[in-house]
Amino acid sequence: MSGSAAATHMKGWGKMSVVNMIIKPKGQPFTKSLFWLFPKLIIGLFLAALGTVMMIHANIGLFPWGILNAGLVNVTGISFGVWSQIIGLFIIVMMTLFKFYPGIGTIFDMFFVGFFIDLLELMAVVPTPSGLVSQVGFSMAGLFVLSYGVSLYMSCGLGAGPRDGLMLMLMKLTSKSAGVVKTAIEITVTLLGLALGGPFGFGTILLALTGGKVMALVFKWTGFDAHAVEQKNVVQFWRDHVAPRRVASQSTFSEGLSDKVV
Repeated sequence: MSGSAAATHMKGWGKMSVVNMIIKPKGQPFTKSLFWLFPKLIIGLFLAALGTVMMIHANIGLFPWGILNAGLVNVTGISFGVWSQIIGLFIIVMMTLFKFYPGIGTIFDMFFVGFFIDLLELMAVVPTPSGLVSQVGFSMAGLFVLSYGVSLYMSCGLGAGPRDGLMLMLMKLTSKSAGVVKTAIEITVTLLGLALGGPFGFGTILLALTGGKVMALVFKWTGFDAHAVEQKNVVQFWRDHVAPRRVASQSTFSEGLSDKVV
């Protein structure tokens, strides 16, 4: 191999870094690579947890899944965050049994939201407001923080949260609309949570009436279009990101060996 050819080859080999071969999706700018998506995913999950803790501390009632978690805490003494993880894991297993495979983001959601909730409670960094006006304001602020966190991690396209995945699965299995399925899930979860002693109050009604509107407003503000972003499960992720990088890496390695032989 000539000196100029060798120099060209080594220059090309230098560009074939681990990040480019494994992390950077083919045909996408580096700013949208997986290298940046995972920190964004974690930040979004942290904000979702922070928003949840804010609504807990507002102490005027929770959203349906929060009522269930709090009811289970009341009965068992196990922390809110751990119950969030247990329920999320149960949903993921159930989805997998029906061949609705979770995404990496779904698995991260299952673990990290519960982890961050318990961490924030352990650190005692979230205040508890007093007075109805302060409580309502704190609960609504928590809803905004939660919605912003959801927009961040869902914009990564690495899979929706387990509870959203459950809704999508039931929609496909029953051929019912999102509104019907979501309402049925939330009524069931709320009743079960109340039976276990979960908190139901003015805030529960407020969150039910404003939750969808606030999330839509935050999505519009952040420019996130839930219909335009494909949420990839682990199979699709492997096919689109990991497998092509492995092939490219093996091909580059083979070319390097061939050039050395020549």
